[in-house]
Amino acid sequence: MKRAAILAMLLGCSAPPRTEPEPERNRLDGFEEAAAKLASFRAWYELRDESSGEARLVEIAFRAPHTARVSFPGSHEILVSGGTLRFASEAYRYEVPLLDEWSRALERFDPVLKAAEAPRALAFSFDFADWDRAVALQAIRPQLGFAAGTLRFGWLRALRDPAFVFDGRDAFRREGDATRAAVEVLLEPHGLLSRARVLGGPAGHRGFTIELTRASFDPVPDDAFALPVSDALDQSPAAIEKLRGTLADLVEHAIVGALAARYGARWKDAPVERIRDIFAAYFRADLPRTYDPAAMAALVRQNQQKEFERARAEIARSADRASAKAYYIEKMRTLRAVSLDQIDALEEKIQENYGRFLVREVLRDLGASREFRDGMISISRQAMADVIREVLRDPVAAAFDGPLAELEKEPE
Repeated sequence: MKRAAILAMLLGCSAPPRTEPEPERNRLDGFEEAAAKLASFRAWYELRDESSGEARLVEIAFRAPHTARVSFPGSHEILVSGGTLRFASEAYRYEVPLLDEWSRALERFDPVLKAAEAPRALAFSFDFADWDRAVALQAIRPQLGFAAGTLRFGWLRALRDPAFVFDGRDAFRREGDATRAAVEVLLEPHGLLSRARVLGGPAGHRGFTIELTRASFDPVPDDAFALPVSDALDQSPAAIEKLRGTLADLVEHAIVGALAARYGARWKDAPVERIRDIFAAYFRADLPRTYDPAAMAALVRQNQQKEFERARAEIARSADRASAKAYYIEKMRTLRAVSLDQIDALEEKIQENYGRFLVREVLRDLGASREFRDGMISISRQAMADVIREVLRDPVAAAFDGPLAELEKEPE
């Protein structure tokens, strides 16, 4: 249903002059703040299998606020320019109106973003997906995602895992265990990945390296932002739908991030009812895209009205009106109970899908307290239950209750 990331895209970056973050400031916060100030860069990376010597090259270019190019030879080419995202690979070739869709998302979620005081600017989020768990070179997937606010790097999020320890100089290290290899990460002063080494792999494998080989921080010229393709790209409805899902996810991320900035370390001060209203408003705006419960309720009302008219006609024609009336009343009561049971099952599925994204993709990224995490999960479930009752359960119950009341008034 919801929550599929839309594109396999890429990343890259690298190194202006070294300026160490102030020692009293949280180091990763310092890297993230420095990354947000980058306005233009072009960088080249090498992905290398240390056992076989196989290597793959990646080139990326970025110019604030909304221009980027990703080149991953043998996999895909991506261009974001002029408000449009274009993607080309052997399997897929399409373009989608990125900034137009973001404007529509801002309009749809405007009251929620205002209530949460969440950022509204669309930014890029670069990463090498699964780089710290790679068991084959092909498993390292350069990606370009989206963020609300400012430029971000996914490896900085990964380094917030307590398993990573800073060595006091310039490296973060994570010890290996039975399920994952040891990792060593070097960062440039502005949060850019300088080198990441996955130290070892299955069956004595020597591991993998992602290494910055060259970078420029001069303004990137226009000719760097071009796809080397001659064929026209498709206007893909499926890609647009995926993009809309990704941007809706981004809004939720922005909302919870804004709440975490205020209450992540002091959950006892959080206005629980207000936060529940914010979640409820988000779900009301997003559910029509993912499940459309209001349309489900309308269909039930339509079907029940037809069933009611049929029941009245059958009762009127019956030689034993009392028995016919009792039969149809019992039938509608049974259908009502079955329908509400089905709504309960659907609600659990919706709760599971939205909750999974909240836990795995949103709360995982935030350095918030356990109390904040537990509070967000609980409030989210309560808000979803309220919205499902409002837009689906109560309307469906009413779709049965009205005709039942009318049938009970039928003369026998």
